[in-house]
Amino acid sequence: GPGAAYALGSLRFARTMVQTLGPRTARLTRSPLGRTLAFWQLAARPWQMTAEAADGALRNLVRSPGFEATRRAARTYRLTGFTPSVPVTVAWGTRDLLTPRHQAHRAAQLLPAARHVRLRGCGHSPMSDNPGRIAHLLTSTG
Repeated sequence: GPGAAYALGSLRFARTMVQTLGPRTARLTRSPLGRTLAFWQLAARPWQMTAEAADGALRNLVRSPGFEATRRAARTYRLTGFTPSVPVTVAWGTRDLLTPRHQAHRAAQLLPAARHVRLRGCGHSPMSDNPGRIAHLLTSTG
């Protein structure tokens, strides 16, 4: 629906921007303002990312060989009738600007047996916002 179109379009736009910048991504990521412009949807506090981490993330966005195929497949994907056979944790950043909060409620309805965790103060990519919390969450799942 519209939420998926927004998220997928945003990611495609970001990838196109990075492709256009080419080797000049470091010029964008060296300043807090540049990091904020590049990651405002993904990180709760993008200006706090290191320039190196931000530049690496942008370069990885371009290098991802399955990006377009995954983006195309996601347009029509629907999670229905799925019961996981292993423990599942769905973590959602409370400051996620790419996938809105109502989608977290939808995920809870579609995966009622999963553990659902709100990551306070984190964005869509919480690893840059609170790496310690994410490490703990990953090691405590099970």
